[in-house]
Amino acid sequence: MTQRSVLVGRRKESTSCAKPLAGVSALVLDDDADARELLATELDRRGATTKIVGSVEEAVQALATFPYDLLVSDIGMPIEDGYSLARRLRLSHDRPYVVLALTSQSTNEDRQAAMAAGFDGHVTKPFHPDSLVAEVTALLRNAAGSTLSRP
Repeated sequence: MTQRSVLVGRRKESTSCAKPLAGVSALVLDDDADARELLATELDRRGATTKIVGSVEEAVQALATFPYDLLVSDIGMPIEDGYSLARRLRLSHDRPYVVLALTSQSTNEDRQAAMAAGFDGHVTKPFHPDSLVAEVTALLRNAAGSTLSRP
């Protein structure tokens, strides 16, 4: 596990155009180190505080110890895949975060499978940073008014 920034509680800051993810704590899961770093860098640049992990088990441990707002997960990983993680997390009906699939699997069927497994959204690799941030902001905004609302 790599800690990218010091995570200090939940910050509720107003967002600006330059930092639309200010105050958002994000956990990034990908088995590819370069992909993790790229994604975390893009989220950080837009104001998020990120932590990166390389396996489902590390993600489960991190989620149990800190109240993240967002989990961005790859789907295709060895040992345990993102679908399995999403199904596990779906069982937690009061989860206070949104779960976004970031994957090279790009068909409509892939998107439907991700949503059925328990992901809240689906973005394909390679991603455009502005499109990723737009999807994340929309998911967080939607979650704020639903059963996923933050405590």
